[in-house]
Order: sequence, then structure tokens, then C-alpha cells
Amino acid sequence: QVELASQPARPVLPPGIPEYFLPVHVHVTKVVYRPSLLGQSRVHFIDSRNGIDFWDPVTLIRLAADSVPADPWMESDEWDEADLPEILAGPEFPDAEYRDLPAEVTQKKSFATWTTALKNHLYRDRKLSLFSCEELKQSSSPGESESDFRIRLRLGAREERDRLIEKLRRKYASKCSTLDDRIRRAEQKIEKEKAQKSTKMLSTAVSFGTGVLGALFGRKLASATNFNRAGSVIKSATGMASEAGDIRAAEEQYAALIQEREELNTVVEAEVQQISDQLDTDLMKFSALEISPRKTDTAVDRIALLWLPYSDDG
Repeated sequence: QVELASQPARPVLPPGIPEYFLPVHVHVTKVVYRPSLLGQSRVHFIDSRNGIDFWDPVTLIRLAADSVPADPWMESDEWDEADLPEILAGPEFPDAEYRDLPAEVTQKKSFATWTTALKNHLYRDRKLSLFSCEELKQSSSPGESESDFRIRLRLGAREERDRLIEKLRRKYASKCSTLDDRIRRAEQKIEKEKAQKSTKMLSTAVSFGTGVLGALFGRKLASATNFNRAGSVIKSATGMASEAGDIRAAEEQYAALIQEREELNTVVEAEVQQISDQLDTDLMKFSALEISPRKTDTAVDRIALLWLPYSDDG
């Protein structure tokens, strides 16, 4: 494109054509204003599945040289909204020169055409790019980088893992508590059976010794008392054998309960590991997501002539 010549006076525009000036942030002594088109709009992105409802502000600038096409936005530059200065209603330099305006900029109907063109351009070419994680059913926020998204998901996955493990703990708490109580009672039963056996062993030994001594050294070698005492010793020995069987049964029950507890521990640990694996962000799949804007919601806030200051200090 060929720029038109400069003139020392500010061009006079027909009524109804908006006109603004970009401020200068550096020291200059001589300025030449060049005409451009300013397009400011808001694009609406909606994706209910991923919880997206986002208005994206867009500012485009297109230099106007010798002519401006019906769709000027294909070759426009986008201005970062964070760095966009407050545009001015009048020039900062009263002695500045101005490039001549192309004919299209002086016609009000051109601005209506460019408004429609801007809507079509944004609907056609503007996309909202996000990242999605299917396992956690989450998407990145507009403007959020993939690395920041992964960091956020890692924190969220850790919190979700802790929540599920706590839920698992509550699920098995009653069963574990009941089993632990049965193990404690089985231990107590073994100790009680062993204590009773030890007491009877001592009693039997005393009875047996007394009976033998009485039979050997008593005045009556075969008295009824001695025979009764011997019978008592035999009964005690028989009771001891029965109690030994009770101890073995108690120990077998205890061993069975311990095994049941170990098996329960194995089940719980496996479920905990499964939860940890499911919420490991390093193993999760991330996919790119592109959302198109809603054309009917595209709002064009301003189409205007914007004068851009250029230094002409030589």
C-alpha cells in the first residue's frame, strides 16, 4: 500500500465519524499522525460441558494507507488489552502534520460495513484455546498456560485423593475396629487359659506328691484316703489335658483373626493405591480444546478513526 501525502492541518471529517488519538509516551518534538482503523469488541465463548462462560475483549488496529478494503481486519494487529493506553479525543501536538485520509474513511457507510466485517472476522478466526483433563473433568481457565493448569490440577488431585482416602477410612473403620476388638479378646482368652493351666499344674503336682508320700509313708499303706487322693490327681490331670486343648483352640482362633486382619489391610492398601494411581497427574492425558464464539453475542463497542503518532525528528 502507498501512503498519501501529509498536510499541516488536521483533516475535517463528516459528522458522525468517531475520531481518536493515541497518546505519546516518549519525548518528541515533531509528530506526524497516520490514520488507522480502531476496532474494539467483546467475543462471547460458552461451553457448558466444560463450565466456560467467558467474554474476551479484542482490540484491533489496521493502518489506513491509500485505501481501506471492505474487510480490513484480516491484516490488522491485535493490541494487548493489558497495555492498551487510554485513547484521547484530541491531539497532543497542535503543530503535528497529518497524512491524508483514504476516501473510505470519510464515508460513514464504510463504518457500518467494517462493523459487520469485524463480527464475521472474529466469528471465523477467533478461537478460545484451552486444555482439558478428562480424568478430573476439568478445563484450564482462559489465559491459563498448560504448566499453570497442571500445577493447579496437581493441587486439586492431591486434595481429592485425601478426600477419597478419608472416605475409604470411614468405610472400613467399623470393620477394622470390630476385628481389632476380637483380636484383643482372643489374646486375653489365651492368657487366661494359660494362667488357669499353670494354676492347675501346680495344684496337681502338690496333690500327686502328697498322695505318693501318704501311700509310701503312711501308717496305713492302702487307706481309703490315699486311694481317693490318687483318684483326684487323675481327674486333675484329665482336666489339664482338656485345658491344653482349649489353649490350642484359642491360639488357632487368634491366628485366624490375625490372618483376617492382614487380608483386610491388603484390601485397603490396594484401594488406596488405586486411588493414588487414578489421581496421578503425571499419568493423566491432557487434550487441547478449541471453542468457537457465539456469533449472535459478539458485541462491537467501537469502530473509529485512530490517529497514530510517529516521530518526524529526522
